[in-house]
Amino acid sequence: MIFDPNTIAASPSRWLELPVQYVGRGRAEFTNPVGVLEGPATVTFERSGQGRVSITPEQGVGEGRWPFDLFHGSTTGEYRLHGFSNPCRSLEVVTDQGTFTSIHRVRVSGRLDTSRPDLPVQLSTLRAAFEATGDRKAAFWVLPLSNFVAEYWPWPLQLPQDLARHPLRIWPTPHVPLVLAGNDAVIAHQRATLRDRLLTFSQGDGTGFIEQLPGAKRRIRRLRRKLARNQLTAVVVGPAHVQRVSWDDFEGLFPIDVLALLTLATGGQVCAPWVEFRDAEGQLVRRCHIPFGAASYKARHPAIRDAIGYLLTCAFKSPELGKKYFRVVLHHAIAASDTGTQESRFLSLCRAFETLCRERGFRHTNLSKLLSDEHQADVAALLNETVKQLRLKASAEPEGTRRTALSQIAERVRTAGQQDKSFGLAVSELLNVHQLADAQVVDAYFVANPSPIGSAWAAVLTHYRNAVTHDAYFDIGGKHDLWEIQRVMDHFHDLLLRVIFKTIGYDGPYHSPIPPVGHRDNADWVRPGTHPSHLGFPMT
Repeated sequence: MIFDPNTIAASPSRWLELPVQYVGRGRAEFTNPVGVLEGPATVTFERSGQGRVSITPEQGVGEGRWPFDLFHGSTTGEYRLHGFSNPCRSLEVVTDQGTFTSIHRVRVSGRLDTSRPDLPVQLSTLRAAFEATGDRKAAFWVLPLSNFVAEYWPWPLQLPQDLARHPLRIWPTPHVPLVLAGNDAVIAHQRATLRDRLLTFSQGDGTGFIEQLPGAKRRIRRLRRKLARNQLTAVVVGPAHVQRVSWDDFEGLFPIDVLALLTLATGGQVCAPWVEFRDAEGQLVRRCHIPFGAASYKARHPAIRDAIGYLLTCAFKSPELGKKYFRVVLHHAIAASDTGTQESRFLSLCRAFETLCRERGFRHTNLSKLLSDEHQADVAALLNETVKQLRLKASAEPEGTRRTALSQIAERVRTAGQQDKSFGLAVSELLNVHQLADAQVVDAYFVANPSPIGSAWAAVLTHYRNAVTHDAYFDIGGKHDLWEIQRVMDHFHDLLLRVIFKTIGYDGPYHSPIPPVGHRDNADWVRPGTHPSHLGFPMT
């Protein structure tokens, strides 16, 4: 029998459960009034990550057994966590495959008819986890991705064997018979690798990948045409550097940073309904039902198109990944790409740079350090004595407003040896650390084209920052020029992207938001001799 190479085709695997459902026996413990609800239960998590629990109650015997009041006029603290429902201390559903548990904000979301105790009780939970039966160890973490729309999917000549036959491939590479030769072998290879279009990255000693889900192209078309707000389009798989994820462990909540980086790269708000951990054979170890957003798709500026995998590789190598300040900077950078008002976008850019400058210690100047040791000691003694006297006056002042004013004056005197730097100067120092020449280049523009609000880039930045921070708006048509604001903001946005890339060691290509939007080889493209027009400042 002659083998036809045209019959070779990749078939999608079905390991990724969408939606997720657990069926077993449930138990929910309530506290006010005390009660225990038990019976057959079904837990369902939709593709958006929204979960619901349905328990069909069994008639209990004894105190605290069903039926009891599921709704209660709670105190303020209880209301914030549980609404008007009876606070639920714990929820557990035991299935043949494992155990589903939740102790985080379990609410009664249905069954208002108290005259029918046999009807199912509907519960909702904000955060939960499922532990599979057995003692398997996680080898991979998995994030189903919604709204992930990448422009470029590389087509390698041949994937490494560990990726071609990876247990968590959505489209595993089919086997090609060794007996084929010549044109048949070429055709067979092309058909076998048709779905081998992965975005790969390195994480520690292992390799991870992003792969499209079946039907992704159709879902992406629906997103772009605004026929759908949130669609699962891909999955990202990486080596398990942690065994679980807890919402309380803010720094260890690594999926947030991965999603933020993918959002920055693609422009669309990338979300995930939950995070899974699977063993070396691809079997489920645990699933952490933590909502990582279900935002509506909105196309923004895509910072990276053809090096997304390399971006993740650099990020996982960087010691800055997972730090609170860097997470904040990423989210401000994403907000700056939004199609909001000029003021809101510029404010996001300023907050991102303020966070970076504060992390580097560039927001204050220690004036005392400029003095001799003898003068430092004298100044410190004078300041301490003045603070002491002011605090004594404050403690003796009976009137509250004056007492508060004296205390605040004392605190200012205590830090008089320090002085806030202007925003623009702090940003300039940050650029010097990263060896970026933008301040020098843009200063040349403002020397040749003086602005009414400043003759140097640092002064212009400080002025606009103060305008959106203190006045809350740009005075367009008054003291502010619309086109100058736009030029400054586009360049500032581009600069923030480059500082982020430099921070995590990414030296690959990116797309600049400076119009006309162009491809840049790396973050170091601005040199001292760069013409200001390349940064959006046309010389007249």
